[in-house]
Amino acid sequence: HETGTQPNGANPATTLEPGVVLIANPEKFCSDFGSGSPSTSLLAKFGLTVPPPADLGPDRRADLLPVLMIVEQDILRGSRAVLLNRRTGYLLGDLEAAGDDDPSTAAPMLEKFCIQPLWFGGGDNV
Repeated sequence: HETGTQPNGANPATTLEPGVVLIANPEKFCSDFGSGSPSTSLLAKFGLTVPPPADLGPDRRADLLPVLMIVEQDILRGSRAVLLNRRTGYLLGDLEAAGDDDPSTAAPMLEKFCIQPLWFGGGDNV
């Protein structure tokens, strides 16, 4: 680890570079933090239709806020990141194999993954 960093903890980033994890600022996503109402386009970019309401409690609200990991940083093209914490609402077993209408033909090894959640993913410019 670098000088001045904690070996078992997170440290504030001073630059954007691959591997840096960005955690959402609640002031930008929750209407009862800071001033003003969150941007609807910002909320939509991360799959939210409304700001997380206070009655959900702090843990559930934090779960709804985006967490991104920088995967590419370029001076000309900007940053690319993957969204780490957004479920789609589907399970892997909900996906159909291409050209296979009978789910009972899935390989036994794959059946173990059918109850796992399907997460949104992929790169996007941030």
